[in-house]
Parts: sequence; C-alpha cells; structure tokens
Amino acid sequence: MDKDSDTGHPRKLALLWGENFAWEVIDNLGQGVTIVDVDGRFAYVNRAYARMMDRSPEVLVGLTPFDVTHPDDHEELRQAWQQHLSGARSTYETRLVRPDGTQVYAHITGTPYLEADKVVGAYTIITDLTEHKRAEEVLRQREERHRSTLDNMLEGCQIIGFDWRYLYVNNTVVRQGQQTREGLLGRTMMEVYPGIEQTELFTVLKRCMNERVAAQMENEFVFPNGSRGWFELSIQPVPEGIFILSFDITQRKRVEEALRQSEEQLQHIIDTVPEGVLLVANDGTVRLTNPVADQFLKVLAPDLTSNRLTHLGNRPLSELLTSPPTKGLWHEIVQDERIFEAIARPVEIGSENSGWVLVLLDVTQERDIQRRVQRQERLAAVGELAAGIAHDFNNIMAVITLYAQILSRTVEIPPRAQERLHTIDQQAQRATDLIQQILDFSRQSILERQPLDLLPFMKELVNLLDRTLPEHIQLKLNHSEAEYMIKADPSRIQQVIMNLTINARDALPDGGQLTIRLDQVQTEKQTPLFAQNMPPGDWIQIQVADNGNGISQKMLPKIFEPFFTTKEVGQGTGLGLAQVYGIVKQHDGYVDVKTQATQGTTFSLYFPTLAAGEAVASRPDATSLQQGQGQQILLIEDDLATRQAMVDSLTLLNYEVIEASNGREALSILETKANEISLVLSDAVMPEMGGIALLYAMRQHKLTIPVIILTGHPLNTLNKQMESLQSLGLKGWLPKPPNLENLSRLLAQVLADSFR
Repeated sequence: MDKDSDTGHPRKLALLWGENFAWEVIDNLGQGVTIVDVDGRFAYVNRAYARMMDRSPEVLVGLTPFDVTHPDDHEELRQAWQQHLSGARSTYETRLVRPDGTQVYAHITGTPYLEADKVVGAYTIITDLTEHKRAEEVLRQREERHRSTLDNMLEGCQIIGFDWRYLYVNNTVVRQGQQTREGLLGRTMMEVYPGIEQTELFTVLKRCMNERVAAQMENEFVFPNGSRGWFELSIQPVPEGIFILSFDITQRKRVEEALRQSEEQLQHIIDTVPEGVLLVANDGTVRLTNPVADQFLKVLAPDLTSNRLTHLGNRPLSELLTSPPTKGLWHEIVQDERIFEAIARPVEIGSENSGWVLVLLDVTQERDIQRRVQRQERLAAVGELAAGIAHDFNNIMAVITLYAQILSRTVEIPPRAQERLHTIDQQAQRATDLIQQILDFSRQSILERQPLDLLPFMKELVNLLDRTLPEHIQLKLNHSEAEYMIKADPSRIQQVIMNLTINARDALPDGGQLTIRLDQVQTEKQTPLFAQNMPPGDWIQIQVADNGNGISQKMLPKIFEPFFTTKEVGQGTGLGLAQVYGIVKQHDGYVDVKTQATQGTTFSLYFPTLAAGEAVASRPDATSLQQGQGQQILLIEDDLATRQAMVDSLTLLNYEVIEASNGREALSILETKANEISLVLSDAVMPEMGGIALLYAMRQHKLTIPVIILTGHPLNTLNKQMESLQSLGLKGWLPKPPNLENLSRLLAQVLADSFR
C-alpha cells in the first residue's frame, strides 16, 4: 500500500491542514521550544518557554539566550552556540533567570538549522528541571541531615559491604576503632584488623551477611595496640551489606567488674570474719550466712529446717531484734554450756526496714579467760613472793656452792671428803634449779634451753623417782634404743615429770603401775589434742601413765587451771598441772590427756625433735662461729685479693655478699638495693671514695643501714674519729686482717641490734 495514500501520514496532514497546524502543535507543547537565528537572537519562542521565563513571547523575541541565562553559565552557552555553528548538536544543563531574579533549572537540547548545508540558526528544546532540582535538593538536604545525625550519634554506625569493605563510618566508629576515617573507608575489615576473621565477632558478622539475619551481642574487642574495649553490637542486614550499631559499654563493664569485685570482697570479708553474720528478713527468713554463722546455728538452732528462725537458743528472735539488751550492747545466749553474744541492726533501704543484720560471737573462751585472769591475779601475787624467796635463797646457795668448790680444790681434803663436797655442790646446784622452778607457774622464769638427750636424762630421773615413790607403786621406763634429742631446759623438764609423777602417786593410794614412755612420733597432718591441734612434724613424746582412779569428765576441762585442785585444803596448791602446761608451752610443745574413771590417766607431752646435727651445732663452744641467716652484706674493698678472701669468709658465715670496689660504686648499688641490704662492711681507705666518706654520703641520702669499717690503722689512733662517726651510726671497727671469730661475733651482734 502506498504510504502517501495513508490519510494519517504527516505529509498529507500538512497538506490537509497546512503549516499553521504544525506551529499550533509546537506552540502548545509542554516543553519550551525556541528558534535562534544566525545572529544568535530568538526568532521564535513557544508559550511554554514564555511561561517558563515569566515573559510574553513578544518580549523574548529579539533577545539573545545570553540575556536570560545566568552569568555563571555563559561559557557553557557559548560553547553550545559554537557547536551549532559547526553543525553539531549540543546538550547541557543551565540556569535561566526570570525578570524577578528567580532561577529556572533547565535541560537544553540544541540542533543547528541548515539551509543548503549552511547553518542559518538553531532550534532548542528546553525542559524545566526546577521542580526536579528542588526535589533533589530536598533529598540531598535530607540525606545530609541524616548523615549529619549519623555522623554525630553517640553510638557507632558503620556499613560493611559484601566484600567486607567499609562503606560508611560515623565519627563515633572512628573514635571507637582508634582509626581515622581515611584509614577505614574503602578498606576491608581484615586489612584494618588483621586476624579478626578468627574471632567470634567475625563469625556472627559473617552469618548476618550471608544469611541476611539480624543479631545482637556483647563483644570485648582487642585493638592492634593491645588495649581492650567492650561494645554492645546490633547488626542488621541492609542492601549494601550489613549495618552495625555499636554502643561503647567499656565503662559499664568496668563498673560491673568493680561491683563484682566489691561484692566478692564483701563476701570474702563476711566469710572470713571471726564473727557469725546473718542477714534475716523481717519474717525471720535467713537470706545470708557466713561459715561461722552456719556453725553457730548448728548449736543455736539445730532444728532449723524451713530456713526460718524463731529462736536462737532459748531466746526468741523477735526479742533479740527489737528489745534492748539487759546490760551493755549485746544480748547473751547460753546453749549447751556455750555462751554467745548477739547484736542486731536494721537494714534500711530508703525509709523502709527490709531486714536485719545479726552478728553472733562465741564468747565461751573469752568468759573462760576472764575467769582465768581473776585466778592469775592470785598467781601474780604468789609469783612476786616466790621471786623474793628465790632471790634470797639463791644468795645462800651461792655461798654454799662457792665454798664447796673452793674446798674441793684443797689438796689436803681426803678423797672421801672430796666426794661429799662434790655431792654438796651437786645438790646445791639442784636446789638452785628447784628454786628457779618455783617461778614456772607464774610464767616469769627465763628458760635456759640447750640440746638435751632425753634417754639418759630420763634414766637418771627415774632412778631418783624410784627411790622417792612408795614401795607399792611400780615405776617403769619404756623406750626403744634411739636418740631423743630436744632443745629444752633440763630443770624445767625434770619439774614437769616430777609434777606428773606426784599426781600419779596421789591417784594410786592403794598402789599400782606408773609407766613413763619415750617415743618418736611423726605426724603428717594436724592432730587434735586436749587443748588444741598439734601441727604436722617430728615430735618426741613423753607419756606418763597410771592405772589409778582417773579424772571425771566434769573435772577434766579445768585440770590445767591454776589453783584448781580436788584435794582437801592444805593438801595441794593446785599449781602442779598448771606448771606442767606452762613449761611445755614455753618449750613450743603440746599436752594431751586421756583418762577414764577407775581406769587411769595418761598424760602425753610432745616436744619438737632436734636433729643430731642441729644439736651438735647448738652446743656452746668457745671457738664456734656465729652463723648468719642469709642476710645480704654489701662488701666494699678495693684490693681484689682481699675482697675475695672476705667474700669467702662471709659466705662461710652464711651471708649473701654483694661486692663493690669503692664507695661510689657502693652508693650506686645502694640506690637500687638499699631495702635488700642488711649491713655495709667497708674498707676505710680506698680510691675515689673510702669507707668514712661513704658513711657520710649514706647518711646524707637518709640511708640507715648499719656500717662496720675495716682498717689497717691501729684503732687507738682513730678513737676520736671513731667517737664522732658513732654518732652517725657507725656500729663497729675491725682491724685488718680480721679474726674470723671476731668477725662472726661482731656481725651477729650488729645485725641482732639493728632488728630489735
């Protein structure tokens, strides 16, 4: 079918309606249309363009596009016109200006108009973009506000892409992550935080990224510089990847940790205080107890089953909580021969009482001690009397002893008389020892402890006792052949055995068996005894056992109390067993008692074992060296050979030696080790700084470490200087070369004095 036969063809339409139709269509288009002649002036503008410019077409025709274009856009317009003149199309955006100064954002497409292949003008189509631009600006401002809001949020905000690159981070993330914005954006998490893919955090992030699910978690993050921070994270999938909202909870965690530690400390304090502590609700429900209170409740509330208290011992709980004590600040509770004191204080939260804190004390022992103190007042009076008697009697015995010794050295004395004088001297000495023992019960005597082998000692003592006991009491000593070495005062040990023997004699009025036994005992754990637990260790045990009347359970707890006796008035002082207990305790020992009525009594005494080597070392020896206890001594000596000899000597004496070759070097050492050094031993004369100058320097530095000076000068030539230096704290001088015994003695004396 011929196209020209189609009545709808434009060519036929133009023929049908003519050119006026075409112009009518252009004039009523929604877009602006202009025709610019070869001189660059508007030859035609349609109505849409005129409305766009808020002018009439007649006003616009004859103007140039430059007349209605924003001055800042003229260059772009000029380039477009040059393109038209060259026969090319142009497309650009520009700003048009209305008469009132308002601007129209326009998109312009220009096409050159040719006649005979010659540019005679151009026609343009103008699209009004103003509303679009306004919408874009509104959107941009909105996005800017949102971005500003995100950037300045206290919470961290970040968007991670599917390739794990940071697409967005706000200021808080930069601060939280200890990074810069440039150091984050565009980089992957693995690049910023190497090793993060091995963390639990990355596992959660990966699940949210891959499975498009949300998650929340708390995470402790370790930064590259080693610092740590706690964050609460909310992770959400977004089109770009995942969005992470982070809250820095480091301070909260620190507060929680501090609170936890405080609670643990409080609980530890409550658990370790010697008093029983209970937290009780108003209805009597026990909410909290410490271990001591748990033990007390077994005595005071043995039937407590529902965890609700009604009584403590024989006292109603309500009375203890709300009623004032009859005297003092504490209520007294007596239960099963034990005495407790209780005090209650309300726990107030705001203006309400939410419960009570109840503190319990077991004062049984304290009350017992109070009774003992009352008895000790009597003991003290007797002790003063005994001390006076002992002093006068010792003077008498000293005369007897001295004359006996003088006479025994007289050549004319016959052998038989010599033996008698020796016996007098021995018995006088024994009498002196017995006088000394009078002070034992008052705990005023000073022990003269020495290595003592109990086996020969006990053999001799048993022989003596066997001659003094009634014939109807059989005395036996049982032992194995071993060494029973202890460190003890022989006269006091003798007194202990004699007291126990006398007690056994009185328990055997009709005769019987009295056995003394020696044993070596080794314990690996605490052993409960009559009065207290004995720690693990090696012990020498002395047992004194009889098969007499025994001690009643009622009397047993009081047997070691001073002046306690079951004998008739005038038949005993009640000091015998108190003296035994006191002497054994003075020897770091322990006492135990096993008894049964009509079956007899066994007293067991335990003394720390003294090893044979230790015993030999402890024997008095005029030529023995006094050993140190590993203290550090700073030795200053400039002569190497002398210094080495001194180091060997001090090492032999069991000291740890720090060496210096002069006083300045010594001062440098003292700056860092003053608290570790117990004594300074220095040569007097040395290059750079000698011992005297060192002493002055030490005192200027407020160092009070004792100083001993070694010198090759005669001491009598330095007496004046020595007196002045003693005022600075000089503790002694030694001549060179020093005598080892004198050195050991002076070191021991100075160190002992410095720690008093």
